[in-house]
Amino acid sequence: MSDAPTISIIDDDEFVRDALQTLVESVGYATIGFSSAEEFINSNRICDTSCLIADVQMSGMSGFDLHDWLIKNLHNIPLILLTGLPTERFKVRATKSIAADLQSKPIGLERLMVCLERALNGSVKQAAG
Repeated sequence: MSDAPTISIIDDDEFVRDALQTLVESVGYATIGFSSAEEFINSNRICDTSCLIADVQMSGMSGFDLHDWLIKNLHNIPLILLTGLPTERFKVRATKSIAADLQSKPIGLERLMVCLERALNGSVKQAAG
C-alpha cells in the first residue's frame, strides 16, 4: 500500500521490533525497523516517517533522548514511547515531554492502534512544533 503512512519502529530488541512491525503492518501501515535511535537519525528515512514507535530504554540514545533530539532538530514527528518498566520517573518525564504516548510493553494490537490513530490524526502533541 504505497499511500499508507510509514511507521518507524525503534527497538534494540530484534524480537520486539519484528513483532511490532508485524502488528503494525497487519493493519495496513508501512513500517521501517531500526535497532537504535542513532541508526534512525543517521538514516535517510526521517522525512518518510509519519509516526515513531520507540523503546524508552535502549543502549545508546534512549527514547527520551530521541524525543529531545527531534525537538532540537525541528522534526515534527509524533512519538509513541514503549517501556517494559513503567516507573513513576518515566511517567513524569513523559507527561512533561511532548511525546505522543507512553505505553507499557507488551502492548496489544487494539491499544497500539488507538495510539497510532491519535498520533496520525494529530490529536496528540508532536515532537516539535
